[in-house]
Amino acid sequence: MCKKSSLLLLVLVVVPVFSGCLNSPLKKVWSFSFENSFYFPDLVFSNEGVYTYYIDKVYFLSAETGDVLWVYDAGGEVSSLITEGERVYFLSERKNYSYLYCLDTSTGDQDWKKEVAPYSYFTVYNDRIYMYSDGLICLDAVTGDTIWSYSEIGYYCASVLSPPVAGEGKVVIGSFVCASGKRTYVYDYRLYCFDTETGNLLWEYKCEGGPSTLLIYKGKIYNSNAYGVQCLDLTTGEELWRDNVGKVSRSVAADGKLYITPWSTDVVCLDAETGKELWRCEIVGKEVEMHHPIDSVAIWLSPEVVDKKVYTGSQVKNRYVYCLDAETGDLLWKYNKGKHWYSSPVVGNGKIYYATVDGIYCFEIFE
Repeated sequence: MCKKSSLLLLVLVVVPVFSGCLNSPLKKVWSFSFENSFYFPDLVFSNEGVYTYYIDKVYFLSAETGDVLWVYDAGGEVSSLITEGERVYFLSERKNYSYLYCLDTSTGDQDWKKEVAPYSYFTVYNDRIYMYSDGLICLDAVTGDTIWSYSEIGYYCASVLSPPVAGEGKVVIGSFVCASGKRTYVYDYRLYCFDTETGNLLWEYKCEGGPSTLLIYKGKIYNSNAYGVQCLDLTTGEELWRDNVGKVSRSVAADGKLYITPWSTDVVCLDAETGKELWRCEIVGKEVEMHHPIDSVAIWLSPEVVDKKVYTGSQVKNRYVYCLDAETGDLLWKYNKGKHWYSSPVVGNGKIYYATVDGIYCFEIFE
């Protein structure tokens, strides 16, 4: 059920949500299946189509019909799919190295590729690519040429658990650096903030745990991890507030609010400025068989906010997709997709797209 916050400490307003609001306004439009199942894709939506990948191939599907518009064979396991303007970027892993690819979105033709370190991570912002590859490097998104690099965070047993995030003229990346003692290794996790144009280091911040993802929003950086969410001032790196709600895979922000799914059992709305909890909706009850929370939280559980509605999945064994009112937390509808959930829902042009263990589905939303 959904709980709304109250100014009175002893008063809790409880809103029943499982009565008269479960019939989902969804109508299946198309589905697309791969030869085998159990894959963990990114789904990226554009007005023209949906980008996804399966093992070593990138697919571009028509948003209206699900027809394959083009396929690109990368020759290595694909990950980290991002589109920006007329280009789509992704990584392809080999045994001892990786390639970063840039393709034309309309044709699937290769514009360029660049060899990078294994298990690299990247983001795209203002025609530049910011990537962890033995340090933080900045690339020209059109040509792939290196603009600047900063290696000091990559030397000495360092690894990055999530992609960097860029916005408002800054790029932030997190890195573990291990310092060996006589008998043990001490893992020191830090966030580093750089100027996007010059690559100058602006601040660094030591925090407990590592990130699931980072989010920049209105002058703040939000670090989501096994403890919950920590909010820092983007200019100074000063911690402003934290909410120790439990493991969070990804935070999304809209209209001054932060939306999270701690332990993948609840959807929680926080005031992005203060961290105050505004409402909470339980989406996994006793009727759903639970996975261990440490194993259950992954990218497919991330929420998406579109037109003042929150769309999300849940536990791996929970077969529902949910739609909530972004202002109140009231459950508008839930839909039994019939298959295990393997992607975050993607919403656009009045349709919702998601992946299950056997393929990708598109439904039209009638409301």
